[in-house]
Parts: sequence; C-alpha cells; structure tokens
Amino acid sequence: LVALGLQTLFFSLPSQKVGGGKALMPMAPKLAGVCYLFQGLRMAAGAALMAKAGHFKEDLSRYKYQYEHRWAKRGIRPGTARFKLAQQMDIFAQALANMGTLAVPAALTLSSPSTGSVAVRGNDVAALLLWGLSYWFEHASDMQKQRWLRERRRARGEEAARLGAFCQEGHWRYCRHPNYLGEWGVWCALTLLALPALAQHLGTTRGQSASQPSAPSSAGLEAAADWARKAVLAGGLASVPLTMYLCLTWWTGAVPAEFYSKQKRKGYAEYMDTVPMFFPQLVSFKGGSKHK
Repeated sequence: LVALGLQTLFFSLPSQKVGGGKALMPMAPKLAGVCYLFQGLRMAAGAALMAKAGHFKEDLSRYKYQYEHRWAKRGIRPGTARFKLAQQMDIFAQALANMGTLAVPAALTLSSPSTGSVAVRGNDVAALLLWGLSYWFEHASDMQKQRWLRERRRARGEEAARLGAFCQEGHWRYCRHPNYLGEWGVWCALTLLALPALAQHLGTTRGQSASQPSAPSSAGLEAAADWARKAVLAGGLASVPLTMYLCLTWWTGAVPAEFYSKQKRKGYAEYMDTVPMFFPQLVSFKGGSKHK
C-alpha cells in the first residue's frame, strides 16, 4: 500500500504541456495517493509492533483456522503436497487482492484526463471526509483495545472481573470488530473517490471515428470490446468494498478470530448473541449476532 501511494503521488504530478502551461491532474489522484500512504504506513507500524511483541513466532489464528478447519474438511493435511499447494494458492489469492483489486481506485483516479487547473470536487470532499472518519474509527478502536489490554494485565480481583475476558469498551460495545469496520470504510472512501473517473470511462466510447467508417462486423466487435472494457472497470471498482468485506468478515478476519475466542474467552458466545459482528446495532434486536 505504501508503494501504491508513492506511485500514485508520483504519477499525479504535472507531466506535459497543455496550452502553453503544465497539464495538471485532478485532485483525486493526489488525495488517493495520500490515503494509500497513510493506510500502508499504519499497517506497517502495526505489523512491526506485533513482530516486536512476538506474535509472529507462531501462525496467527486466521491461518490456523484455514488449515485446521477449512482445509481439514477437504482432506488437506499438513506435510502433504496438497497442503503446500493450498498454501501457495492462499498466498497468491491474498497477493492478487492486495496488488490487483486494491489498486483499482488508484489506477482509475490516475486515468482522469489532465486539465489546466486543479479543482476540488464535492465528491472529493465527501470521499475525504468518509476516509478521515473511517481512519479515525479504525485507529481509535485499536487504541481502545490496547488500553483495555494494558489495564487487564495490571488488574486484580474485582477490577479484573469488571474488565472481563475481552474488550467491551468504547466502540467494542456496539460491534464486535469496529477496527475492521473502520478499515472497510477506508476502502469505501477510496471507491467513492474513484467514481467520477469511472463515470468518465462509462460515458465515453472507444473505436473508429465517424470520419473513418468501418465494416459492420468490425463495428460490432468494437462495440462489444467497449462494453467489455466498461464492465471490467465497473466490476473492478465494485469489487473493492466487496472483497474487503468478505476478507474482513469471512476469509481472514472475524470468523477465524471468533472461532478461537469462543473457546478461550469466557462469555464471548453471549457477547456474539447480543452484539453484531460488523455493522453497529443502532436499534435493539433480539439475537444481535444475526444482524451483521
């Protein structure tokens, strides 16, 4: 993500002359580059802290869940050729998501045509506000959990009982994974930032000009290719929030983590029944875990 941010910022710089002056990219690519950079640096800092604390000395719960349950159900056992192949496929899928799907907003914003001036559009403001709110929500949720962990380590007796076996303070009272919700919001904001560029692509048609008529069969192929291009671009951008939602809830996020939390943390199953997994529960329902 840091590399994507730096590349987006670099390619958003003026690079050619238009009407006697330098062509200026719209503001969206610059905003996207900064957002990618901040998100990547935050994740890198978190990984460094986890490594320092020794969390990488054994497999994380998300990976244990993959081979102990999902792969085991398919008869894939550690030490076998199928297990090694499954590992490589999982690595490839995650790499594709990070370097492919998550790069779509940056690529689309960079595809916007250069102009003679830089203007901040209303869509840019809305996307930046959503990004800032989501970034803060994710960071604040992580800090709330870290503060709870520090207090829990020092607590004894009644104070330890009050704090419980897992964090239920701050944002964690309203959903079980508020940090994941914040991260998802960050990618929704980047998707929103790229929407005007997508709209420009959907509103243009590539192919032969009117002064260069082509054969009917050729025109049909060009039209099909143009529709395919638009479908790929629209599907690619739509896949960003969808992929992140599936990743944060099912693939490597909430589901694997909660499988072990139910086993290790007293009262976590009841917490799952009363507090939704992802989207905060603003209205009281019975069986909160059913309302994701």
